[in-house]
Amino acid sequence: MAGQFCEYCGAPLNMGNKFCESCGRPVANQGTTAAQTPMVMCPSCGAANPAGTMFCSGCGMPIDDEAYEIYNYSQVSGGAGIPTNPNYDGWGHTPPTSYPPYPPTPPEPPKPPVLPYVLAGLAVAIVVAGAGIYAMRDRIFGGGSSTAQEEVADDTTGNDEDTTSSDEDEKAAEEEAKRKEEEEAKRKEEEEAKRKEEEEEAKRQAEEEAKRKAEEEAAAAAAQADQSFHDTLVSYYTKLPSYDSRIKDVASTWNADHFSGRDYKSQTAYGLESEIYNDYIALSSMTVPTNSSWGTQHSLLVQTYEAAYGRIHTMCESWRLNMQYSDPQNHQSEINYPIVSQNDSAGINYDKRRYDELYPQINL
Repeated sequence: MAGQFCEYCGAPLNMGNKFCESCGRPVANQGTTAAQTPMVMCPSCGAANPAGTMFCSGCGMPIDDEAYEIYNYSQVSGGAGIPTNPNYDGWGHTPPTSYPPYPPTPPEPPKPPVLPYVLAGLAVAIVVAGAGIYAMRDRIFGGGSSTAQEEVADDTTGNDEDTTSSDEDEKAAEEEAKRKEEEEAKRKEEEEAKRKEEEEEAKRQAEEEAKRKAEEEAAAAAAQADQSFHDTLVSYYTKLPSYDSRIKDVASTWNADHFSGRDYKSQTAYGLESEIYNDYIALSSMTVPTNSSWGTQHSLLVQTYEAAYGRIHTMCESWRLNMQYSDPQNHQSEINYPIVSQNDSAGINYDKRRYDELYPQINL
């Protein structure tokens, strides 16, 4: 866009300028700006202005050195250097009546004085030189007064005393260091002994705990094994009533008729004999757990099975003799001998009497 120009000095104006950038006078509202350029900040009000601007478009204050010179000149000359607008009737701004002066150049800092330092250095040099001359007076003048010699002797004595004191201090320091070293060694020894004692105690407690756990586990295992042992005994015990009933059936069959149907009857007796025998062998072979509370009951149960087996075995022996003959009736005495030989004077089988005595004693 084409730019407008200041009606006072003819300088080009940018859009939004409230004051002319060349003369600082108010600008009418109809002004527009040309293309934008790099901006600089006003040191007085902080408004943004295009680079090269002399007076701020926001407050009318000078921005660069040249503008300050124009401004200062106008102040000195009473405003003769800045055109005035006789027709200014207020455009929303009041032209400033005074401006701050251009910042003065700061004065150079004062230089530090040199003379006091020079005089102090000379005084120190004189004192050092005098002390050296006084110390070398005996060598320069070939001896000295008796007072000076006494002072030297006193100094020597003092040096000896200082040496002795230093030796004593060193010895005391060594003894103190040795004492501390011994105390430290003793402390470490006590700590080591305490540590070993604590380790031994911890080890002992760990061993006791392991032993306790092992005993508990062993007790639990023993209890479990004993319970399992008991359960097995119960399973054998519950078979006895059935075995007893079947033995009685075999005996009744024999007494009723052992001449007809011999094959079936004999095989029934042989089968029962085999069952009771196998259970008797398995029961007898069982290992009784240590400290088991069922050891006595196991012994009673084994003896009861032995009596039950003796009963059926006696009848099976008679059946075997019976089966040897095609006509067993002519061999009655021989066939009945195994049964008769196992009866007491009252005609009761020994194993039957024994079974009846043992069975009631079993308590599982």
